[in-house]
Amino acid sequence: MRSDVTLVPGGVFARLLGRETIRVNSLHGQGIEEAGPRVVIEGLADDGTVEAIRIADAPAFALGVQWHAEYEAAKNPINRVLFEEFGRALKAHKRH
Repeated sequence: MRSDVTLVPGGVFARLLGRETIRVNSLHGQGIEEAGPRVVIEGLADDGTVEAIRIADAPAFALGVQWHAEYEAAKNPINRVLFEEFGRALKAHKRH
């Protein structure tokens, strides 16, 4: 099943992906009911499911998604961008 996700305007995900609405696979039966104090919700599906988060004030890469970004990661432009960004963060961390 696919879902439209609305991203926070100007948020990390919107900036990375260059848009405020994305379409993702939605294959889950669980999700965030109440976000913790440092969890910043960055994307919601039409049904209110939290689909994208970041951790406030994290010292490094701290993004999370509810959808299966590993599915077609090389072909899907949204998932590819996320993995590329994760790779850049790993390389930067390794240099330190």
